Amino acid sequence: HESRDYEEWLYGAEKRDAEDVLAGAWATNQFPYTTLRLPMVNSERDHFHRTYGYIKRLQDGGPLLIPAGPHLPLRHIYGADVVQAIRTVLAAGPGTGRSYNISQDETVSLDGFLTMLAELTNTTLRLCPVDKAILNERNLIPDCSPFSDPWMSILDNQLSKTELGIRYTPLADYLERLVAHYRENPVAEPKGYERRQEELALAAA
Repeated sequence: HESRDYEEWLYGAEKRDAEDVLAGAWATNQFPYTTLRLPMVNSERDHFHRTYGYIKRLQDGGPLLIPAGPHLPLRHIYGADVVQAIRTVLAAGPGTGRSYNISQDETVSLDGFLTMLAELTNTTLRLCPVDKAILNERNLIPDCSPFSDPWMSILDNQLSKTELGIRYTPLADYLERLVAHYRENPVAEPKGYERRQEELALAAA
């Protein structure tokens, strides 16, 4: 798990290093660039099916395992809004040497997010906090609760709204779209769900 933490740290650090290289090229040679900084993306095309993993667990009626203790707040972004932001930057012409955070407007707790999801799926939310060390030892995290990840970014989107004119889809609206999408296009087994019986056994222990 230390190696995963290192990989997550390296991923973020190297992105910032790349941004610094571009900023230096802009400062010395006016090399055109604009960078967009993204948090976790919720989308119909999420190949990890993270939101759907929560939906499946809600629908099977069993408790959702989450790490015990405080959780980081969630401030994600809808995939369609990422596309909108990229198109906006491209339409503006050559890069301007600026960096923009893009994210949804709402900041919510994990409990709040899952409560919204339960309401949209007409299910009952049952949470089972488990010591994170146990979840790590059994390799159940992050799959059992991907939005408990301590490496999620929380970004202030104000500059992208004032300078680029971007408007973000409300969380409740895009969650409703995701629920409808997965209702019409179910995934047989989202990542990690094949170990659901292990999760339920741990919850019952």
